[in-house]
Amino acid sequence: MTRPQQKTNAPLVERLKFALKKRGLSPRAASMRATGTPDTIRMIFIGQSVSPRTATLTRLAEALEVNFHWLATGQGEMDEESRQNRDIERLLGLFDSEDDARRAVFKASHRVLTALQEPPFAFDLSDNDVNSLALTISRNFAQHRDNQDDDIKSMSDDYVRQREIKKLEG
Repeated sequence: MTRPQQKTNAPLVERLKFALKKRGLSPRAASMRATGTPDTIRMIFIGQSVSPRTATLTRLAEALEVNFHWLATGQGEMDEESRQNRDIERLLGLFDSEDDARRAVFKASHRVLTALQEPPFAFDLSDNDVNSLALTISRNFAQHRDNQDDDIKSMSDDYVRQREIKKLEG
């Protein structure tokens, strides 16, 4: 007697297989990394879990280092990093190439804001919002840094003047 064929979520299975191959992981290793149990992905493959919970997909996406939205729906890019890096590099062209600190602040801000769009936070930020906020953060950083530089220079100049006055008096 043959067992009835279980219905599987074929598109999800294909995305999982692709991500596993790209990351060089076995289904068992990825399952252990994601959920602490060895059979999570196997259950999806054989159809015992056709529609995994969002929490499970989130953990699988993290374990496989793929974009959650791509894993869950097949839309977007598998590697969120590649899209982010293209956006970041395009926007970094707006900065003075000598301002490495501001560029670093922009990159970090962009990554944090992008992460806030994913579960468990899931803030409703468009890509334009993320870009705009990251630019604002980096601009404020640059202004703050420049103000600090001016304050330090002013304090240094005051110190030098006071030393010169003491030399003249003494």
